[in-house]
Amino acid sequence: MTHLMLYLNFLISQFDWDNQTATNFINAFSRTIWAASVGWIIFVCVKGYGGPINWFLCLQIWKIPAKVSYGMYLVHYSMMFAFYSSAVEPVYFTVTSVLFRFVAFLSLTIILAILVTALIDNPIAMLLKSLMDIKPPQEKPLTKDSREISDGQTNTPSVASRGCNVSQAFEANENENGEKNNEKSK
Repeated sequence: MTHLMLYLNFLISQFDWDNQTATNFINAFSRTIWAASVGWIIFVCVKGYGGPINWFLCLQIWKIPAKVSYGMYLVHYSMMFAFYSSAVEPVYFTVTSVLFRFVAFLSLTIILAILVTALIDNPIAMLLKSLMDIKPPQEKPLTKDSREISDGQTNTPSVASRGCNVSQAFEANENENGEKNNEKSK
């Protein structure tokens, strides 16, 4: 689906393309289909069917850029707001001034985000982790035939690996013989 949207956007950018109806249709739905495609990739990776995409996105190398980019998100707006609200004369558009401001804002944002991550985010995260004694969750393999151990019983397949749909997951607990398990309700 993602490849289709990329191809269609390439197609309508060609000089000999003159189908206005198709252009309007593609422009109207391309962002929605792109968002649905990215959402589907996230959903598939969370459910364990991502394969090499899930492996690549779960690499440890992405932890630091994720924290720094979140710090950039938190810092950039307030920095730009402070700059433009303290201007004593009008700001006029020229290509060189906009390019200069872009590079300046980007570099200052990256530097401030690294400082915020190193001096605020990481120490507070370590402090909370030590105060709350949070243990990392047990890693279970993200495969479609993983087993779950629940209530000290034998290994039984999870709802997803048994091929059940969502409505069956919310029905009353039943064991393998079809008898209802009422121990939890007592």
